[in-house]
Amino acid sequence: MRLSTLLPAATVTLALTALTGCSVDVNTPATGTATSQSPTAGVKDADTDTDSPTPSSPATPSDTKQLRFSGTNVKESADCTGRDVTADIDAGALILEGQCGTITIIGASSAVVVEFAEAIKIDGDANEVTVRTAGSITVKGMTNFVSWVRAADGDQPEVVGEGDYNQVAQVGEAQYEKAASSVK
Repeated sequence: MRLSTLLPAATVTLALTALTGCSVDVNTPATGTATSQSPTAGVKDADTDTDSPTPSSPATPSDTKQLRFSGTNVKESADCTGRDVTADIDAGALILEGQCGTITIIGASSAVVVEFAEAIKIDGDANEVTVRTAGSITVKGMTNFVSWVRAADGDQPEVVGEGDYNQVAQVGEAQYEKAASSVK
């Protein structure tokens, strides 16, 4: 097969592979369905984990319980006020605004900026998480970097670390703003 024929086919295959699996799910207890903020995401019924019709309007912070992001190269921004968030992403970028509950980050090589979290839990490798206000921070895995501006209570958040080469450090407001603008 000639290289001129093989190269375009390989490029199309790679592009389709990169787009497969990107999703953001919002579980809505009022309707028992999930809405998607990503055009390629599947919508799942929260009770049966089967496909269900897409609701006519997206969920708002007041009527949802949890945000769930999953996939590769996910780039999203969301208001997580009063909600827990699970981000099972690789090579992604998230901005989470509002007063969030527990933020769980699973995956690798992602940048996450959080305005406020009761708790941050990271179980992955090479993630960079910047949080303005944190209650507690738990880091597992390797080479994760977590920066925080202020603690929810006291001088610093409760920090639990496992794994190798993880760093947790306090930074100034300017560093938080720089991280937020670089993820957008």
